Amino acid sequence: MPTPQSQLASRIAEQFGLGQIRFPCADCVVLEDGEVLKLFIPRSKRVMMGHPQDRMIVGDLMFILGRKLVPLRAPSKKFARPEHCAACNLANFPWLVPFSWLSDEPIDGRFLDGLHTLIATLPNDERGWQERFGENVFETPALETVRQLVEFLRKAVPPPRA
Repeated sequence: MPTPQSQLASRIAEQFGLGQIRFPCADCVVLEDGEVLKLFIPRSKRVMMGHPQDRMIVGDLMFILGRKLVPLRAPSKKFARPEHCAACNLANFPWLVPFSWLSDEPIDGRFLDGLHTLIATLPNDERGWQERFGENVFETPALETVRQLVEFLRKAVPPPRA
């Protein structure tokens, strides 16, 4: 039985024509495929002070080296989650909130545009990541790189003017 998280990932991937990668702990939407995979792990969250059906999309951006993907044994179509990755939570970019409303209507395309704007500022290759964030960026726990990653993204992508 699919989890709400996997259903949301499938919905986003289907609506926007994106691929998916499944790990034992979560399903990811592939925002950009290449030497460095740029992934989004969506979740939904109840809106404070709203009705139970009032939900928004939250989640994490995760960046991993494609060569580090290891498939689990067949018949599973999932991959083992790499030991190390770079990642950050979308809560660090509150300007995405107005576009993250979740309802029976299609997801606002501006939400995906915002994700693409964020990831477009990041290098596409391992060497670029190492030059920007240090030689060990993909060898250290994500918690050790999150601050540097968020600071870079906030400078590179300022919030849109109202």
